[in-house]
Amino acid sequence: MTTENAVQPKSISYFKSFDGIRGFCCLLILILHYRFTTYNMPAYIAYFGLHSFFIMSAYFITKTLLKDMEKTTTMWQCLKVYCFKRFVRTFPLYFFYLAILVVLYFIFMKVFKTDYGLLTEFKQYGSMLLTFTYNYRETLQYVVDKKMTLHTIYTPHLWSMSFEEQFYVVFFFFLFFTPKQFLKPIGIFMLVAIPIFRIAGYLHMNKNTSDHELVTLILSRNALFQIDTFFYGILLALIKIDRTKIWIYLTIFFGSLFLFLMIYTSYLTSVNLNIPFYEALREDKYYYLNYGYAYLDTIANCFCIVLFGAVIAYPDKITIFTNKLLVKLGVLTYNLYIFQFIFLPFGMLLAKILQRKLPVFVSELTGLLFYLVLLYYFSKLTYNKFEKPILDWKDRYILKLYQTKISK
Repeated sequence: MTTENAVQPKSISYFKSFDGIRGFCCLLILILHYRFTTYNMPAYIAYFGLHSFFIMSAYFITKTLLKDMEKTTTMWQCLKVYCFKRFVRTFPLYFFYLAILVVLYFIFMKVFKTDYGLLTEFKQYGSMLLTFTYNYRETLQYVVDKKMTLHTIYTPHLWSMSFEEQFYVVFFFFLFFTPKQFLKPIGIFMLVAIPIFRIAGYLHMNKNTSDHELVTLILSRNALFQIDTFFYGILLALIKIDRTKIWIYLTIFFGSLFLFLMIYTSYLTSVNLNIPFYEALREDKYYYLNYGYAYLDTIANCFCIVLFGAVIAYPDKITIFTNKLLVKLGVLTYNLYIFQFIFLPFGMLLAKILQRKLPVFVSELTGLLFYLVLLYYFSKLTYNKFEKPILDWKDRYILKLYQTKISK
């Protein structure tokens, strides 16, 4: 969720539409996490949104790291610049959120005489949150008892932060030590090998547990099963994107294919399990059923990469994502994503109160809007007063490092 394009200079293939795409995908994820009583956003949307974040992150980081390798003289200097950029970009807001949860714990205990599950969550997953291994919690549960037994309230979304940090660590050494002529072949190999490994992983786990939700979360969050997502972004940064309509045609094709498979797979699931269609469409645990494990992630990745390619090729034609609100949301995406579960309960509580007088859907829609407005203004405040000053300081410090290198 910490895609770099919101803070990258125009010289590094920056396109305003990328902020809009981030904002649009983030909004979909926020709505998805607000569960309506009757109908909810399809789970497929969340998976597409997260894949778009990861691919975009890999794309921009590849671009910037290649330039940093040219500007610096040694590996250690390049590593210093790279780590400084990554850690300053991600760590402050992440640990600020964890600090807020600690404060909330003491407030809950003081005012309500209960921690509302916060202490339990810290005890179960605190070490994983601090070491950025939180995306392996489902894998750990599979190893221990083959089923989902521990759920979270305040930190279910932070697995993606762990996923990205692991990529950051591996990515630098991969790009720095791999000869340039081998980057594309290795990337293409990973696009083929990881889906095969994902299929094998699903078939193996499916033999040992009947918990579809657990298997789905392992396959979608364990870096070993999803590292190909980042290689799509790496390859996008390495190829020359010409102004050709093939990007638009491919976007339409893969977008339509993804939409069709989403509906078709959910329909088969609803028939086979005798459940409502909207439930099959919405719940995570049904995502990989009916051979979805074999193609859905790959189709989502292909859709993302051709969409980005189309935006890069035709920035003057594809302007739908340059909407001012979407761009604003794109800039605030990291804040919106991090703080969402603090404000989600306020929207749900308001909806419950309004249901005494209003229809359920109207009440829940009002609660959703209330939640989004609160989250937006808090995110805007933390961005302007906390995150942006840190990012500005980071840019000034990096500039000094480059100037020092030139002077030498």
